[in-house]
Amino acid sequence: MKLKIAFLTLMAVFLLMAGSVSAEPPVLQSSYGSNGVSVDLLRCKVVNNIVSLAFEFKSKSKELTQIMMDPRKVYYIADGKKYSMLKDEDGKWITSHTSWLPFKDGKNAIYWAKFPAPPENVKTIQINLPQIMPFEEQELQRTQ
Repeated sequence: MKLKIAFLTLMAVFLLMAGSVSAEPPVLQSSYGSNGVSVDLLRCKVVNNIVSLAFEFKSKSKELTQIMMDPRKVYYIADGKKYSMLKDEDGKWITSHTSWLPFKDGKNAIYWAKFPAPPENVKTIQINLPQIMPFEEQELQRTQ
């Protein structure tokens, strides 16, 4: 009988844990733009001295929404210094989009970009995207 109760308890815990697992990445912070646009910050992580940022753009509009993701206007500020997006050895921006980012209701868009990392003592940054309110005091996740 005790074995049966232990098995049922273990199964109940497993089912509760399985139900709480989400396929969606956790949202670190949300911000907003005009025309019902919202943006979720999904990643703000330093790996090998590179800051990796990832966002999900959403719109409540049934109409196509577009934001010009000009790499020169995507940056972060840390400790009073502006950090611009990285370029590869061919001079191309290291990002998912360098022009219009299209999305509409039910058709979200993912955007990511890479930046040089600030010094180790910097714990938070302010992220700036075109036509979107800044992401203030965002904690940097660092891997060892």
